[in-house]
Amino acid sequence: MISKIKNLILLLGAIIIVIVAAEITLNIIGNASSSRMNPVANLSTNSGALHWRPDPLLHHVLVPGAKFSRTSPDKKEFITSVEYNSKGLNDYEYDYKKNEDTVRILVFGDSFVEASEVKKEENFCKIIEKTLNAGDSGKSFEVINMGVFGYSPILEYIYLKNEGLKYNPDMVIVCFFVNDVYEDL
Repeated sequence: MISKIKNLILLLGAIIIVIVAAEITLNIIGNASSSRMNPVANLSTNSGALHWRPDPLLHHVLVPGAKFSRTSPDKKEFITSVEYNSKGLNDYEYDYKKNEDTVRILVFGDSFVEASEVKKEENFCKIIEKTLNAGDSGKSFEVINMGVFGYSPILEYIYLKNEGLKYNPDMVIVCFFVNDVYEDL
């Protein structure tokens, strides 16, 4: 009888150990998965400065005038200094009012468009702007980077309606990436 009780206690102890190990493993996997699925949790800067803030409508917005640096984990791929403009865009300063001879293009998207890993002039929005302005159209082109990390098409639409239309754009480009399907905030 005593040997059966000992075996039962050993069995219960083993079950408890397996359950605790499984719980720890699932918590570790769950936390890693949720930080991959939440770009805000994944965001790292070297300055420690908070360059975004929560927003009740858009989940989060970029902080106007924020200055920080971004460095790749290996500290070799990129090191950039980022400064958002007065409207919280990773771009140069643009007034809402535009000149008559100006064609204005807004580019919406997530971190691929925001591109805080490259210098402003290396962002594809600025490359497009420079290329268009090198032409002979007699027009001035402004390609404004409205990208915000973690944004999905629905947030970009709300951002366009609430902020982007103030710029009186002639064209709007929305950059859609595969991760927009499963990382929708």
